[in-house]
Amino acid sequence: MTRVACQIWSRRLGQNFSVETRSGASGNIGTEAIARATPDGYTIGTISMHNVVINPMLFKNLPYDPERDFAWISVMWDLPNIVAVPAQHLPA
Repeated sequence: MTRVACQIWSRRLGQNFSVETRSGASGNIGTEAIARATPDGYTIGTISMHNVVINPMLFKNLPYDPERDFAWISVMWDLPNIVAVPAQHLPA
C-alpha cells in the first residue's frame, strides 16, 4: 500500500518518492529506522498499528517509544485482522 500511495503522491506533487522496506522483528526494525531517521523534512514512514499498539505489550524493551518518537499524520488504510483455525477443527 505504501508503494501505491507513493505513486499517487509522485503524480500529484511532481516529486519522486522512494520506498525502502525494512522487515523483521515483528516490524520493530523498520519502525526503529523511522524513529531514528534524520529529521530532514523528507522522511515519511508508514507503520502498522501492531507496531505501536500490540508490540509495546509483547516486547519488554522496544527500540522506540510510540508516543514520543513519532509525529502522527493520518491513517492511510484500514486492514482488518481475522482469527482462523484449520478447517478440520470446525464442527461437522
